[in-house]
Amino acid sequence: MSPAEFIGYLALLIPPTAPAAPQKVLTVARILCAEAGANEEEVNRVGQVMLNRAQMRNTNAYTEATRPYQFAQPSCRGRTAKWLNWQHIYVAHTILSGIMVDAELQGKVTHFATRRALRRQHRRCPGNTISGVWKHSGLHPVLRTSAGHVFFKRRGYRYGCPPTTTGRRG
Repeated sequence: MSPAEFIGYLALLIPPTAPAAPQKVLTVARILCAEAGANEEEVNRVGQVMLNRAQMRNTNAYTEATRPYQFAQPSCRGRTAKWLNWQHIYVAHTILSGIMVDAELQGKVTHFATRRALRRQHRRCPGNTISGVWKHSGLHPVLRTSAGHVFFKRRGYRYGCPPTTTGRRG
């Protein structure tokens, strides 16, 4: 059975509040696979982040999942396609139907990253880490998981890069 056929079958089992096309479900499932791996709890959390962003921005989960620079793309293809499992497809269908998957995080988390990624240099703010830019913009950590993810909630919002420091004392 192909993934598209499986998604069609799954659509019959889950009462959707909005129809989700099999190709969209597969796209979101692949993104969930790339971001959360096979950890079921992380798949739910990442899915809830997509849904929370959609609610915050008055869009839908598919728009948020495929928004540039937000989630891993291309996702779970080639040799990593073997990681894609039923949990990714189920959560993708659920959030595309507008149904929450992690009640504890509903409306609470809007961003996440791995601890390693937070230490990387930010692309648009030279001299700053991703963590520093996120803190400056108003994101605060609310959950650290054993899988290595840190989930953030936006409190206020400040646009732009943090002020740079030269490191000199005057």
